Amino acid sequence: MVIFLDTSALAKLVVEEAESADLAAWLDARPDTPLVTSTLTRVELLRAARRRGRSTVPRAIALLAELALIPLDDPVLDAAVLQDPAELRTLEALHTASAALLGAELDALVTYDERMAVAATAAGIPVMSPGSTSPASTPR
Repeated sequence: MVIFLDTSALAKLVVEEAESADLAAWLDARPDTPLVTSTLTRVELLRAARRRGRSTVPRAIALLAELALIPLDDPVLDAAVLQDPAELRTLEALHTASAALLGAELDALVTYDERMAVAATAAGIPVMSPGSTSPASTPR
């Protein structure tokens, strides 16, 4: 089993936000579960860290080093094109497709992006948003 974390989740581990403590506790309760993300996250997370101030960049780099990265290869790109709903934004579709291609190996896609959570849930992908009151997040 693996846990896929999108950029909205990983950002909460770099910069303190409302759900940061709940997310950290949820992950700490699963110490042996590998964590993965898309290579897309490298750019998204580091750009977000830079916007918050250069002091957060080393933390983001260290966090990325702990994750397995799913490449943005042709199977991911093809799956993202077909990802429903059609209104799903490009980056959301790429993350959702990356997580979906993990198949039965995926324990949960962790996101705080409501649109992505709804699309992933509709596609049968288990979604978690520890600490969130979002209806798209189902407790596990």
